[in-house]
Amino acid sequence: MRWLALAAILIPIWHQDQPIPCDLAKVEDAFYCLRCRKVRMKEELDKAGGCAACGLAPEKTKVCMKSWVPKCGMHEMQPHEKPCCTSPLCCRVDVLPAPVHYRCKGCGSKAGSEDRIIHKKGNHGQEVELVCSRSGRFPHGGALPTKKTKEDEGEENK
Repeated sequence: MRWLALAAILIPIWHQDQPIPCDLAKVEDAFYCLRCRKVRMKEELDKAGGCAACGLAPEKTKVCMKSWVPKCGMHEMQPHEKPCCTSPLCCRVDVLPAPVHYRCKGCGSKAGSEDRIIHKKGNHGQEVELVCSRSGRFPHGGALPTKKTKEDEGEENK
């Protein structure tokens, strides 16, 4: 009976720690530079099709696009999802792209395209799903980041 009571307490706590997966609401075609380790949109490529920063030819990939407001210019608010007012000087909306991977539901192997997945040995279904590489981290799911105050830093040093 005690185990049942303990499970009733721990299961809700365990669920709170689970990251919220990205909903992949807006997926677009883009490029990924292996040298820079960054997503590059078509307008960020040079005339020859290489990365404008390093010159390497990037790989074509799919990216999950999420918009958010990293900081509020007038109200000094923490990062938030949508502009808090109509002033053009206040909230600057930023778009954070994240590469999308294909993941095998059976073995968990991931790759940039479905045909590149190297499945682990064993008898499992080879059904694949799209997964955002920033899944569980804001704005691709998960909670808003919080700023540390000087009081928080003081408590950590104790």
